[in-house]
Amino acid sequence: MIVSPAANTRLAAVVVLLAVGCGDEADATDVKPSDASTGMNGGRDAADDPPPNPSGYDGPMFLSETGLYGSGAGGALAEGVESYRPHAVQWKDGADSQHWVWLPEGTKIDTADMDRWVYPAGTKLWEEISVGGQRIETRMLEKLGDDDWLMIAFIWNAQDTDAEAAPLGQLDASGTTHDVPYPGDCQQCHDGIADRVLGFSALQLSGDAEGLNLTKLIADDLLTAPPAAPLELPGDETAQAALGYLHGNCGHCHNPDRQGADLQISVYLWQEVASLDTVEDTVGYRSLVTDRTIPAWVDAMVWRMDERENLGVMMPPLGSKRVDANGLAAVKAWTDRLATEFPPAPAPAGPATCTTGLDEVFRIFDEQGCRTSFCHGATQGELGFMTAQALHDVVVGVDAAGSACAESGLRRVEPGDPDRSLLMIKLGAGPPCGKIMPPGAKLSADDIQVVADWITACEPQ
Repeated sequence: MIVSPAANTRLAAVVVLLAVGCGDEADATDVKPSDASTGMNGGRDAADDPPPNPSGYDGPMFLSETGLYGSGAGGALAEGVESYRPHAVQWKDGADSQHWVWLPEGTKIDTADMDRWVYPAGTKLWEEISVGGQRIETRMLEKLGDDDWLMIAFIWNAQDTDAEAAPLGQLDASGTTHDVPYPGDCQQCHDGIADRVLGFSALQLSGDAEGLNLTKLIADDLLTAPPAAPLELPGDETAQAALGYLHGNCGHCHNPDRQGADLQISVYLWQEVASLDTVEDTVGYRSLVTDRTIPAWVDAMVWRMDERENLGVMMPPLGSKRVDANGLAAVKAWTDRLATEFPPAPAPAGPATCTTGLDEVFRIFDEQGCRTSFCHGATQGELGFMTAQALHDVVVGVDAAGSACAESGLRRVEPGDPDRSLLMIKLGAGPPCGKIMPPGAKLSADDIQVVADWITACEPQ
């Protein structure tokens, strides 16, 4: 897998998009007999000429060539390679994983920004993934230069003697239900965080993290600006478990640095080192509670974590076919508390007439193409309107509908209450259900205020 503007040229010939299955009921820990006919290495000597490679990938063809091991593959680690285990290892359907890192001699990690480490050129990281005791793949990241990373997975052969590069990934690898990701999947996750590395960062290596942790990095003088004090997530065990899990499993996407965050993401879960004094100071709490007037985003987060059938709803959106029951329980134990910190919802307003400002709202939606035959002119989302009055009648006091939003407990327009109106919520980034409206765009702040004023001005009949 190669993700970066410079490295993408190595995959210019990749035109196959492998979909990640999500409906398979088979347990990922049920290992099936390996099939030697899958085209994997099958025991061939790593010194043999590599087979034809249609992907355009030109990196190392075998794991034994990457510098992880002193000789061969699967033996003693090479000099300078160190193991580590981050807090809240990313969920991979119950698969086990091991992690290693190698930093070029004489280099340091740039930690001037403790939340956004920058690694020296030449840095290598590996993650070995096993299912039911069988090694399936080992992933490698190598920093080739500024913003230039090689990302490739190696699939272990049936004899467990070496692993071969799989630049196109593989579904149900080695006879299991584990999918080796293809480049697009890798890019979706790794592009969301500074300098592309997941798991090897300040908070995930803090405290009693195993192996090469933050304490040892400081002692070995491997950080340009070490933290002045130990790092620890605030709160009791329940809060720490939830914040840590969300940071390690969700934060690489749910952060303001991610491209398109202003349109797609409203809940940020990448915790910042400078905001750890109390639970209320954390990015996660502020994003879920302080910046909200209703608990819809708290509810939606748990609901989406528990979903694996609806591709447009499930979290994580790829790389997982099974719900992480333990992770979900840890998050839910904390969010159950958060729900009590919102005021009780008032009784829904009765019938109302929302005519003040209606024509202006209709004009805005009309100019955005909302009532075309491809959208709400054709009742998309179970909501259709062609006139201002029709718009009024299908949104004011009407319960949210659709496979996602019907469970939100919201109305499309709650008369007099923009904060509890799904229409208003969906004009902002990352609504708790459905998509931002208009799709792929965003109304101006002035237009959004016009909609809010219209809802506020609704008068009971």
